[in-house]
Amino acid sequence: MASFPCNSLLLLTTLIAVLVSCDGRPNAPDFTSYFTSPTNLRVEWTPGTDDGGGTVNGYRLHYRLGSKGKMVKLKIPDSPLIYDITGLQNCGDYFVRMATTTTTGLSRYSSFASAEKVASAPKNLNVVAQSGTSAMVNWTPPSKSACIGGYQLQYGPNENSLNTMTLPADLDQYILGDLQSGTSYLLTLAATSTGEVGEEAYAQWYQAGPPTAPTNIRANPLSPQTAIISWSPTSSGLTRYTYLYGPVGSPDSKLTQGHVEASSMMVDLEGLDPGVEYVIKVSSVNSVGKSHPASLLWSQPGPATQKPPEIPLPAAPGQVSVQSTSPRSAVITWTRPPGSIHIAGYIVGFGLTGASQSELMLRSVASDQLAHEIEGLKVGTKYRATVQAYNNDGDGPVARAEWRQQDVPEQLSLPTQPRGVLAYSSSPSSIDISWMLSEITEPISGFQVSYGTNPEAEEFRVEVERESDSVEIQDLKPDSLYYLKIYAINAAGRSDAVRRSVQTLDLPPEERCKHQQQQCTEQFGTLPSDEEDGNTVCPRILQILNCLQLLRDTCMHEDGYRGKVDTVRGTFLRKSCNRNPRSPAAGEVIPGVAAPTEVIEPPVNLQTTIVDTSTIRLSWTDSSLGHSQVVNDNRFYNIQYGVAGEERKLNERTRDTSYEIDDLLPGVSYEFTVQLILDPQRRSALSEPVVDATRDPAQGGTPNRFTVLQVTVSSPTTAKAVLNWLPPPETGSPKNYIVEYTDAENFRDPSTVWERMTIPGTQLSAVIDDLTSDQEYHARVTAQISSSEMGPLMASPATFTTPVIPPSPNVDKPCDETEEQGVTRRVNFLWDGVVDGAQRPPLYGIPIPYCDDEYSVEECHGLFCFCIPGKKPPALRQPKCSATVPPCRREYTLARQALDEARLNGMPAMSAMLPHCRDDGYYHPKQCSGTICYCVTENGAHTGQERPMWEAARLRC
Repeated sequence: MASFPCNSLLLLTTLIAVLVSCDGRPNAPDFTSYFTSPTNLRVEWTPGTDDGGGTVNGYRLHYRLGSKGKMVKLKIPDSPLIYDITGLQNCGDYFVRMATTTTTGLSRYSSFASAEKVASAPKNLNVVAQSGTSAMVNWTPPSKSACIGGYQLQYGPNENSLNTMTLPADLDQYILGDLQSGTSYLLTLAATSTGEVGEEAYAQWYQAGPPTAPTNIRANPLSPQTAIISWSPTSSGLTRYTYLYGPVGSPDSKLTQGHVEASSMMVDLEGLDPGVEYVIKVSSVNSVGKSHPASLLWSQPGPATQKPPEIPLPAAPGQVSVQSTSPRSAVITWTRPPGSIHIAGYIVGFGLTGASQSELMLRSVASDQLAHEIEGLKVGTKYRATVQAYNNDGDGPVARAEWRQQDVPEQLSLPTQPRGVLAYSSSPSSIDISWMLSEITEPISGFQVSYGTNPEAEEFRVEVERESDSVEIQDLKPDSLYYLKIYAINAAGRSDAVRRSVQTLDLPPEERCKHQQQQCTEQFGTLPSDEEDGNTVCPRILQILNCLQLLRDTCMHEDGYRGKVDTVRGTFLRKSCNRNPRSPAAGEVIPGVAAPTEVIEPPVNLQTTIVDTSTIRLSWTDSSLGHSQVVNDNRFYNIQYGVAGEERKLNERTRDTSYEIDDLLPGVSYEFTVQLILDPQRRSALSEPVVDATRDPAQGGTPNRFTVLQVTVSSPTTAKAVLNWLPPPETGSPKNYIVEYTDAENFRDPSTVWERMTIPGTQLSAVIDDLTSDQEYHARVTAQISSSEMGPLMASPATFTTPVIPPSPNVDKPCDETEEQGVTRRVNFLWDGVVDGAQRPPLYGIPIPYCDDEYSVEECHGLFCFCIPGKKPPALRQPKCSATVPPCRREYTLARQALDEARLNGMPAMSAMLPHCRDDGYYHPKQCSGTICYCVTENGAHTGQERPMWEAARLRC
């Protein structure tokens, strides 16, 4: 018997203990590394999620310069969770990895990660216009700025035309020149280091120009020594008014100077000389500059010889009335004073009944306006209004009216579309439809659902109560495509339709076989006999053979049909139909007999979807079927498949443009092709082959139906995305899900750094917050099977784009703002922060979410888009002749066609604006684009009426 020395036994015992502990190895820590100075590198980490059943007693840290530099290995105690590496090469390309040591063993080392040089974006980025053509850019360096070599600055009117410049690292401000006034600009700033560009900071600003001069300047001498000068503004955003005044003929250097606040559009002049002619020059001032002066000449009255006005004062306005338009607003209207006396404008005042003239709030109104809206009123309170006309000689008499403010309810408008509409077939004869009651914020009386097989006609209709959030439609045909329209209704009418198209489920195999057998029997009758003439029977034999062949594919368990196929095939051969089919006469087409020059195109766009470890789903496009991809004749498809690289192939047949192949070997690559067969003599070539592998059960599975459900604005500067998924098949409930996302363009590069989130295995959704606006992101989710086992990475991460967030200046409405000026102001500032107590995100296009092959995008509402269960998105829809399609339907079809093309080309995050169409295909009178709603004719021409989106209910088209 052999003997071993003691030290050998000890080594063997230690090896066995290490091998046993490998099954419970701890996880490596999560760490980050960045330069705190050009020669110092800081590493920070958090312990791994699994300690392997032991106690953490330290860490191992390895680093090297470049990918082939000398490895430096360090042992670090278990606390603190931070370590500084000193004496390094100035801002070198260092790579770091770590591992955890516990009482049970050493974890696997993490992958090498490069040290961050310019990880964060510059802070406090701000742009201020200094003149009409220049602006000052200010910023604070990033928090991690030890290795900054400079800055990359980009700016321009939009993201597609940006100017790029490089700035030194010691700058924290820069002046941009050659800008265009009255233009909105976008600016990005990122720190750089040895060719590496860090995270970008974003800023938007409006390059305002110099203001325009005030108008309607008038002088009102109160006495021979005093006068009041007033005017009307023409620009917003003013800081003050400056003025010069003095005797006519005096140079500007001899005139008296002064200024008033922008809110005060008048000035009191004192110490004037009686009987002297004066001039005053008033200029508007804003942050950019000063306008040209507006001038006025007037004469102060003499001390004793006051001349009567040569032009008489205007009379009092007529028919002054007040109408409450809302609980807090009213409109004052009047008619022009009688006579042809010149009128420079009107002075409108309002206040409580019994208030003195000095307590009234006065507004100056242009001479061509005969109405003025006032706000800030209280229901049930009595008020009085005054209107008087004026000209250069003074103010005319006052006309008065009194009223009690009424509680006027807003006129009921058409409801908005139902949201969150889902439709799917629950059985071969029924379709279930549901919607979200929580999204309805306006009064409605119920819902209406119409359906039928015609996409435009409403063949059947169902009424649904207000409290119901779903309905089931029954007694439908199996395996049929139905078109649905869902409306919300109230006393004003019904909303625009939410459209869905759903294919009912097919019958079970046993019922489907009986249905197909009946069709074959009814269509072709009895089998042909040998006595019938071959010239007349061959086309008929071809059709019967095709029908029976399809029955053989789907109803193999039915006895007798295999024999019928052989019988008809024998008749086909005995009649020499395969060698001498009847030649058609000139211009004649015999069913089942191919024309000599006919070329049958093979199926295209063959795609595969991994269902489970032994099943792969195939789908393809038959270009001869059009956009519906529904088979209505006797054609079928032959699927040829086998292990990739082997000559032996198997065959399957189907009548659909999709098919599932099961009983495959797990973890094996297969090659697939498809052939179109119209009849035994008319068949296409094989399609382009596609290779895919079944899932390896040892590696678990990827989560199923991963979807970017919603992308929306979370604050005036950030956005968020909502993700959801289903558990991976054959795996059960994983321990955790790891959600990762990145905005890197080269996200498929293995070295790309992904942000990570750990989600419990019982949760099937996640919210990614604090995303940058107007940025493309990529997201994926991986199942963590156990503490030491991860599922496979997703082959194609989901892609989505966050919306653009415009600037949000807080601009108050000027007191004498006209409706046209109000619309212009509200259009210029699209973000008003909070409206009616709720935050209102702007709408820019329709973000289309990523959906897998079992989902298709059918409807979007604002920033909310839903993935609807159904068939895979079909091939490009071919629009009808433009001469017969109504204009709105034509525009809608072209937009949807562009979206379909984008999705088929692998760009599921594209977006487009879709018009609102009536049922007859012409434009709905109210349209919305971005944040503006407006009125159009039925052919789409603008009528000139428009309002911001948040006032769309008040738009009467």
